Amino acid sequence: EAWERSGKHEAAITAWNEALVLLSEVEQAGLSDEGTVMAARLRRHLALAERDRGNFDTAVSHLSAGLAALASREPGRELVDLLYTRSQILSRLGDVAGVAATTEELLSLAERLGSPGAEGQANLAASFFHLWQNDIARAHEHAERALVNGESGAEGQDTAICCRAYILLAAIGL
Repeated sequence: EAWERSGKHEAAITAWNEALVLLSEVEQAGLSDEGTVMAARLRRHLALAERDRGNFDTAVSHLSAGLAALASREPGRELVDLLYTRSQILSRLGDVAGVAATTEELLSLAERLGSPGAEGQANLAASFFHLWQNDIARAHEHAERALVNGESGAEGQDTAICCRAYILLAAIGL
């Protein structure tokens, strides 16, 4: 992530792809159970980097690979992150049906997980979706829920979720 934060996106993409190859070798040797989650996380980073470069099809491919990798595992936060990212990228592609389905899947998953962080992300995605669809009342409802989720995390306040919720509430007009 350091490469990306310093603006060296090509170096970040190269490092993440190299890490995917290494993780694949580790998994094939049966040396790591966490390799699948780490690979999914790398796929999410690659998807975001490709999105930033305007390579949306490549971004969607990385997300699909990450989601497929996690399909046989118990759902957790990495799945939430992948679905949230998919909703963002599909919205950039104008895929209303895809965003709607992803948002519903994300809301359902977050409820099952019972994590304020996951619920916060799901409510942010739902708020963005409803704002995009000009359903201001539902967008406001989900933004308020995201704010509550962000303020009530077991590990304290989730500043990122709270900030995004406040931005949405400001865009909606409180």
